[in-house]
Amino acid sequence: MLNPTGGFDSIKWQDIRVGDVIRVEIDDFIPADVILLSETNLKIKQASPQTSDLTSPNPVIALRGSLRSEHPNNSLYTYEGTLDLITSTGFPKQVPLGPDQMLLRGAQLRNTPWAYGLVVFTGHETKLMRNATWVDLQPKDFAWHRLSVHPLFT
Repeated sequence: MLNPTGGFDSIKWQDIRVGDVIRVEIDDFIPADVILLSETNLKIKQASPQTSDLTSPNPVIALRGSLRSEHPNNSLYTYEGTLDLITSTGFPKQVPLGPDQMLLRGAQLRNTPWAYGLVVFTGHETKLMRNATWVDLQPKDFAWHRLSVHPLFT
């Protein structure tokens, strides 16, 4: 996770919070649903051209603004959001976001050395977790009957 001084703190995935900016290294698994801010060579997913030049910690720390995001849902292939940035000159700039900028929890970063991302959904609110089906293995729905065994031959 990127800290305010421009360094990186290693934290456990369960300690990542919405709004954190994280740097994911090659072959790392994505710990949460993340909006891709910048990367060097991803083919399928791409950072928005308005944020793709954020290639070092200092410009990322200097980001000011807010994210308007859809509510957590189970649709893996859709995303709608807007990054409302305040430019260095003080003017607002809207950056539309779609599924091409979303990296889902559990995916593995490949074909690029690193990527910066803004955490959007964590824990049970991630798209992957909302798609998970839970199996309740408790026998409360079954009627239990005693089986009587009688010998057939005497």
